[in-house]
Amino acid sequence: MNEGRTALDAIVYLLILGFAALQFAFHIRGEEFIDGETRYVELAQTIVEHRPYSFNSLAETRFPPGLPLILAAISPITGFSFGGMVGAMSLFTALGFVVVYEVLRREEGRLAAAVICLVLISTPEVFYLATTNIPTELPFLLSSLLVLLISRRLETSKKTWERITLGFCASLMLVASLMLRTAAAALLAGLLLWLAVSLVTEKRTALSRLKIFLPILMTGVFVQAAWTIRGKMLRVAEWPLDGWPGSYFSELFLKQGNYPELGNASLGDFFSTLGRNLTDYAASFSAAISRKDYIVHLWSSPAVILPLLLIAVAIASKILQRKGGFLEWYFLSYSAMYLAWPWNYEFRFLFPITPLACLYCWCGVKQLYRDVVRAPRRFAFASLPLWITLTFLSAAQGAKTGGLQPKLSLFFWLFLSVFATLSLIRGTSFHRHGSHLKEWLSKKTPLAKTFRIPSASAVAVMVSFPLIVMGLMMQIKIGRENLRFDRLKLADVRAARYVSLHTDKGAVIMARHPDILHYNSKRRVVRFPPISTPLVLMDGIRRHQVEFIVVIDRQFEDYFLPPERVCFEALLKAYPQSFRLTHHESRVSLYEVLRPVADFNPHG
Repeated sequence: MNEGRTALDAIVYLLILGFAALQFAFHIRGEEFIDGETRYVELAQTIVEHRPYSFNSLAETRFPPGLPLILAAISPITGFSFGGMVGAMSLFTALGFVVVYEVLRREEGRLAAAVICLVLISTPEVFYLATTNIPTELPFLLSSLLVLLISRRLETSKKTWERITLGFCASLMLVASLMLRTAAAALLAGLLLWLAVSLVTEKRTALSRLKIFLPILMTGVFVQAAWTIRGKMLRVAEWPLDGWPGSYFSELFLKQGNYPELGNASLGDFFSTLGRNLTDYAASFSAAISRKDYIVHLWSSPAVILPLLLIAVAIASKILQRKGGFLEWYFLSYSAMYLAWPWNYEFRFLFPITPLACLYCWCGVKQLYRDVVRAPRRFAFASLPLWITLTFLSAAQGAKTGGLQPKLSLFFWLFLSVFATLSLIRGTSFHRHGSHLKEWLSKKTPLAKTFRIPSASAVAVMVSFPLIVMGLMMQIKIGRENLRFDRLKLADVRAARYVSLHTDKGAVIMARHPDILHYNSKRRVVRFPPISTPLVLMDGIRRHQVEFIVVIDRQFEDYFLPPERVCFEALLKAYPQSFRLTHHESRVSLYEVLRPVADFNPHG
């Protein structure tokens, strides 16, 4: 669709470059690394220096080498400095959104592609992601959508040499995606499902499609299998605890990823996770698009139900009409994987498929509009039970939680219930009333006579323009805060500085976030696990010959539970003579392990 180039394409490219330039101008500066990206940076250094692929004296088995290879490649320009490498991420923002635009343009046309790209790239969430750390998600957005873009071209190609070239490029981008994020397994699942369904629904083209894409699929499977086998062979468990930093697959079985002591999930826990993630993802998606700080995570909220409904309608319509392709099956595979993910929601989780979610919302609106126009009574009959159910659910949840949003939800669903009832009784049509409104606007406003703009395009522009402007203002505000950012406000950075200055280079430290402390202090750091059992902790301290323990009071902002403060208090209570406080400042405490390591009795 729309394969040529137009002025609109050039405008969109320039705006994408403008937003990427804004990210480059307002990213966090400085030399010291402040978050989990320290692991990727040290891994990049091992590549540059031709050392074994390891971090903190252990072979790296969790994070594949995609991002470290990128950082190693750009290091001659940026150096191994935080500010330089974060600034380079704006390049991946620009390239990624250009590819997003090309994919969406071919799927739904220029208007949809332009609106979706500009609304998304102007969100505060994307700006924060690209300017405060070194995320794998931005390069992954580029590589994964390149797989989809090349695959679309590959399927329609007729020339042998072109197919060979495109097949090689698709395989290369698939491997790059797998090496950036293990979540790229969704590409493998999506491709497999697409080929399998084709064998049933499109038998004429299925065999030729299989001949083209099976080598690409097998290449990806081989690479993923090789990385998984390597991980199993080299993985060393520091603590008897499932989950992080073990394999991603093992985490799927936990009840709560950031609270591994709760153990494995039951079947009921699994369905509870699915329901919670659905509401969290939908509400956060709506909040990002609408520029709202927070949307209530309730099933009765239109901000939760409508995106899910529109996406479901669009994908079901495409699959039933046999128009569903690699794009749809990849989206479903990726979504299913993260719906089962037992961790608290983060924007970066679903960011790589957020453009596709917007695309399906757009298509869902078009499909529902067609259904309403063609058969308003049938649509009202089918939807009325849902609107009534949501009306009662909103009333119940509003009475329970209070607040403005549940009340607005109640009025919204009540309005739809009344309108659907009138459509059934009197044959009221959304289309008829919309035509009357359009006719009235044409008579009352001079602009409609001067500029003949299609109503759908006008609505899209009128809605998206203020969102883009709002997003731009919010990004500038975040950017100013980035330029004033003081890394010494971060307790882990202060702890790393103190450890670097006041402990021997050979000292073994135990800390909750070993990435930051190890990279900035150059000490060997053992992870302080989220384990509250003193016996297990003391046994680990003995085995790893820990000499100092960093304890940070994160004031209810702990990523892992139980908090390290709680875990250490239990340990100190059980072994009061084994630790001495050597340093304390603003939420950071450093304890020295007193008793000789060989004298430790794990039974107290």
